[in-house]
Amino acid sequence: QIISTGETRVAFRPWSYLAPMTLRFTALDPAAVREGEGGIKIAPLAVVERWAQTVTLEHGVNCAESAVRPPQGEWVRLPAGDPLVRAVCNGG
Repeated sequence: QIISTGETRVAFRPWSYLAPMTLRFTALDPAAVREGEGGIKIAPLAVVERWAQTVTLEHGVNCAESAVRPPQGEWVRLPAGDPLVRAVCNGG
């Protein structure tokens, strides 16, 4: 499931101003989400970027507080309806 995309517009590809090029995206495999300590869900996110190696990072998701914690990071509250929280906590 695609969580987010990164698009770009560049002058040497003028059509990209009408239809931006997607150069990266973040994907979640809902079947790979697992329960962690204290009701936190662990979600492995695959970051795919053109001309770069795909990286999978495990993020903690607190469904009760609508917050996410990247690896070695701090908890960050996400806005209501965020695609990551919706996908991890509500199954899509």
